[in-house]
Amino acid sequence: MRATVRQLIWLAVFCAWVLVSESGRAKAQTQCSFDEYERLTPLEGLDKIEPFRKRCWTARTDDVGVCVQFQDRDGVYGCAQCGEDVLSSPMLFFSDAAQLIDFATDEQATSVFVVMISIELYTSAQVMNTLANNPGRIVALIIDRDQCVDGGSGSSVLPYPPVDMFSPVQPFPNKQFSTTPDSAYVWNPPGNSISFDYFPFNVFFVNDTLATFLRFQSLRFLGNTFTEQPGFPRQVVESVGQMWSCDEDANTCLNKSTCIPIGQQSVYSSVGKMDPNLEIVSVSAQFDSTAFSREDFGYGASARILAVGSVLAVAESFFQYRIDPEGGASRGLVRLPLFLLFTAEEWGFSGSRFFLNDVANFQCEAPLNISQGIIGCRTPYRPSAAFQNLNADNWLGDIDVSQLGSSNGTFYLHSLNTSVNDIVLRNVKAAFGSTLLQDAVQAGGNFPPESAQSFVQVFGDAFSSLFIGDYDAQFKAPFFDSMFDNITQLTDADYASACDVARGVTKSLIQLTYLDADSVPIVNCSIIPEVVRCLTGNFTDCELARRFVEPEVFALITDSSVPESNFPLLYQPLPVILNTEPHWVAKATFLLSYLGYYNAFNQTGVYCESFADCRDVSLEANNDFQNLQPQDALDVYCSNQQCVVTSAWFHPALGVGLETANDDYTLYKINESAPSSAATFSQSLYDSDIGICSFTQDAYSYQAAILVVGIMLWPVCAIPCLIHWWLERKRYQGAELLPTTAPKEPARSTEPSAPAPPVTRSN
Repeated sequence: MRATVRQLIWLAVFCAWVLVSESGRAKAQTQCSFDEYERLTPLEGLDKIEPFRKRCWTARTDDVGVCVQFQDRDGVYGCAQCGEDVLSSPMLFFSDAAQLIDFATDEQATSVFVVMISIELYTSAQVMNTLANNPGRIVALIIDRDQCVDGGSGSSVLPYPPVDMFSPVQPFPNKQFSTTPDSAYVWNPPGNSISFDYFPFNVFFVNDTLATFLRFQSLRFLGNTFTEQPGFPRQVVESVGQMWSCDEDANTCLNKSTCIPIGQQSVYSSVGKMDPNLEIVSVSAQFDSTAFSREDFGYGASARILAVGSVLAVAESFFQYRIDPEGGASRGLVRLPLFLLFTAEEWGFSGSRFFLNDVANFQCEAPLNISQGIIGCRTPYRPSAAFQNLNADNWLGDIDVSQLGSSNGTFYLHSLNTSVNDIVLRNVKAAFGSTLLQDAVQAGGNFPPESAQSFVQVFGDAFSSLFIGDYDAQFKAPFFDSMFDNITQLTDADYASACDVARGVTKSLIQLTYLDADSVPIVNCSIIPEVVRCLTGNFTDCELARRFVEPEVFALITDSSVPESNFPLLYQPLPVILNTEPHWVAKATFLLSYLGYYNAFNQTGVYCESFADCRDVSLEANNDFQNLQPQDALDVYCSNQQCVVTSAWFHPALGVGLETANDDYTLYKINESAPSSAATFSQSLYDSDIGICSFTQDAYSYQAAILVVGIMLWPVCAIPCLIHWWLERKRYQGAELLPTTAPKEPARSTEPSAPAPPVTRSN
């Protein structure tokens, strides 16, 4: 009887295991084509349950990109799931544009779906505009961003990128903030403006592995063709997380604290002390970029970051010249060289406009406590005050460098002021020569949409604002401000051309500031690809940053993952950022340290591992911070293992159409008196768990039936178990193995016990 009960129990367990294990199908293991099912590896045993359990993938944590809503005073753009934390439905996949457009525009259909599309359809402006204008049937949009980037098993579905040209921003980027806001000119031919459409649902970018898994899970139930009314069981995809400032313009969401200004920290650094009596010649570049999913894929490798590498090479080359006994060391500076690296430029030239407005108009109402070594201004807040020593009337000109990656060895010089009396223009042309640098055509009176615009806006048309880039009348960058503008777009020839630009800019700067027309600058060309790798790849592995940023600071700014994207993120005052999200300023900190080292007023040679080792150097350089004006302070860094006395600083970068709404400068509002050319861009806050979930869903009636059957079967399982327990208890009691009283302890002998026999080990 007891043996029979045991056998019944084990038989029940075995049957349950078989039922569960046979309910699975197979798991997609492919990295490439969705349709090659013969390459799917079957799962064995209990692993077959795996495809049925609920799984979730969070944005960024699990390599899922997300399009985020943003806004300005005029409207709302981007992507937003509103009103619900979680929306779910079956998923459809489309690779044919006509079928997707028919699906989205079918006014008779009422069924809704999560829609997955290939990267090829994402690059179609017609498709994306249709989805933005006909969102009724779409719960969420998932884009397979890879589509066999590495070829998977060797059979590539699509080339990558799948098109020759693609740009999700406007044909005239930042037009409303330019000197010609009403122009119809096209600077960016592939620009389709989908980044400025509004998609009232979440849009996710997933890698090919996840896309394959999601589609295969859906196809397990729907077969090889999707139906409009999928039955049960079915695979359900959840869109998790909503935007906090749904359908709110910047004025509304800033007042409700559901959004934060787009921006961060620009960097400025002079060679030596900033002297208000010296004329200024500056070199500038921008180190931000954007994309449709800007927080994830705004690399800007070719269009932006290559130029940043070139400007850093200029700083190092200029340093080598000024310490050369036969170069700058035997001469004196006659003009002040100034290096400017702006961020938030894609958002109404916010970084450059904010900085130059401060140079021209800033008044510090309440400085920070300089006697305690706290440098800057409290009201309005600025983390430094050195820019107040930059005299706008003495600023001769700026050489802006950007978009160097499509040059084919030839670059173009843009300038609104073509006068031969322009000393900056004349020296730049002489330094480069006509072969490397050609005059750009005047494109209908339009000036390129670059940081050079801000100098003209703030200082006037007569200011010598020069732009050097790879294009003449129109952009040559095929993937401007898109996810495809990554490091793979750059070749050795591109790096070599960027180095040629660095050489020409260095020679121009030497001629203008040292009056030496015969110099032959030596440029460290290897620094340029290294900078690009650091700013568009894994920043934590950037040896260049580890070298120039002091170890404690580097550990702080890399404590959390530093985005590979160069989107500037959200503006908060520098002390707040350093206490909450220091990784947001990781790249800016590297750029600051690099420029601070090579532009140093004094490389002391004092060994250091942290600022604590440089404290005495700082006190000496700033006269113990006694009788010192904030704008005259010098900063001291521990960079490249030595204390350097320098003038390199952060500066806020956010729209000049915004103003603070509280005393600690953490809340902002629209400045109603600001002109329409003043940027007011802000980005929505959103749920931290935003992402995708997927699970198998049975019919509700089937789920109820399972519950009822489970309840009915409970006695069938419970009764044998109770019988088994009762029989076992009786058996033990019958054998008197369950004594009712404790056994008596045997009497202990007082004689010593005999030693134990030796233990032997047989061979």
